[in-house]
Amino acid sequence: MNIVPIVFAFNYKVAMPAGVCFTSLLRSAKPDTFYDMFIIHGPGELNEEYQRQLTVLKETYPNCNFTFLDIGDAFNDVYIARGVPKLTYYRILIPELIENYDKVIFSDVDIIFTNDLFEVYDTFNDNNYLGAVRSALVKRKYVESLGCNPDDYTNGGFQLYNLKQIRKDKMTPKLKELCGKKFFYLDQDITNIIYKGRVKFLSPRYNSTQTFFNKAHTRDTAFFKLFTQKEIEEGIDPYVIHYNGVNPWQGLCPRHDIWWAVYRSSIYFNEEFYYAHYHKILTPKAKDLINQLPKAILKKPFGKIYRKFFPY
Repeated sequence: MNIVPIVFAFNYKVAMPAGVCFTSLLRSAKPDTFYDMFIIHGPGELNEEYQRQLTVLKETYPNCNFTFLDIGDAFNDVYIARGVPKLTYYRILIPELIENYDKVIFSDVDIIFTNDLFEVYDTFNDNNYLGAVRSALVKRKYVESLGCNPDDYTNGGFQLYNLKQIRKDKMTPKLKELCGKKFFYLDQDITNIIYKGRVKFLSPRYNSTQTFFNKAHTRDTAFFKLFTQKEIEEGIDPYVIHYNGVNPWQGLCPRHDIWWAVYRSSIYFNEEFYYAHYHKILTPKAKDLINQLPKAILKKPFGKIYRKFFPY
């Protein structure tokens, strides 16, 4: 049996999307892959009922185990912005929380998996701290101000951690030291700063973001310098689809249909939620259109100014 430890951190607000994410993960597993799943949360963020709603997946997919890790009041003083919850920092504690593995996968839950993950996990064997995919778009001057190379800056949605090396070199305290500082990309900046030069760059197929998908189809010159043709082809046909930005359960976005196909066939399907979502899209209210109008008007003719005030 090929055991793959994989870690998530989220709260009750995205318990349903997490269940859909888990469904795609377990459904895509090969017969000899077993996922040892760890869910990190804080007090009140994921109560027993929400946990039960997730662990019921074992009845359909026995190739998994669930462990819930409550970290208490850690990270109460971290910097947060743009509505991103503090739980985005929880991954920093993985080397301390999960001591029985030398390496693990970390993943966000706004993701759909389309293939087995054992190969990428098994081949992560060097002395790098991190395995991750380069970001398709960053604020270049800002990233340079951090002392990082914008072309080597990685996205935090899907990562592999070399826990053995991180523990050996005592890297976790260095990460914690930066948690109270104001970084635009929060813990993602911290990871890139501390692990700089010790990163194995993964194929974009393991974290194909909405930005990657859009850039690949608009023939962006800078984008095609960052990734090879082979990498672009792999990112267009990914194993890990990352819905960063607009989430498919909230609005329209690239590959929206793939998420909904998994949702519809999952145990989390709710016909009323499904109807309400598409009714909202097909018959938008006037106030929703009016709210979107300023962005629609400003985005193209004043792109640079727009991105300064609306970076996402």
